Amino acid sequence: MSDILIDKRIIKTKNSLKKALIELLKTQNIASISIVDITRVANVNRKTFYLHYPNVHSILNEIVNNLLNKLYESIKNYDFTFATTKTFVYNIFNTIYHNEYIVDILRFTTQSQEVLNILEKNVIEALKRKARFHKDIIDIVEFNTYGAFRMFYNLIKQDMTQEKLDDFITLTSSIINNVIKNK
Repeated sequence: MSDILIDKRIIKTKNSLKKALIELLKTQNIASISIVDITRVANVNRKTFYLHYPNVHSILNEIVNNLLNKLYESIKNYDFTFATTKTFVYNIFNTIYHNEYIVDILRFTTQSQEVLNILEKNVIEALKRKARFHKDIIDIVEFNTYGAFRMFYNLIKQDMTQEKLDDFITLTSSIINNVIKNK
């Protein structure tokens, strides 16, 4: 029973620190945010901060890496066929859309372009590794992924709804399927 309580407290504290960082990123660049700033907003002491993170960047890195791990699972199961495209696109962008930290970073903070670039780069690299047996579509995969991420980013900035996300997924899947079909 005590392990569950400890885990819940750790999760609660880390969530407070993440939310504090995101709140500060709305008005400041990450380079100008200090640990004192984060602990003040999160209402925890510095010692508590250091129990969980070595520095400010590690919070942002954890947020991005947790999302990337989920995205890699979607990529792992994608087989570059017409039949799996919509499910794949849905899994990628639905996973991002339902990650409140990433959406807030993309929508409101000074780090939005940096985080978007990290997501794009990592997803494209994973797709390229996956597509190594489909050399004829690697460039198309990269082009479509950049385009889809930029469209998604613009929708996030416009306060996207689930309905808009579903329309975006349908459109993006259709574009990718047309490319695959014509290759």
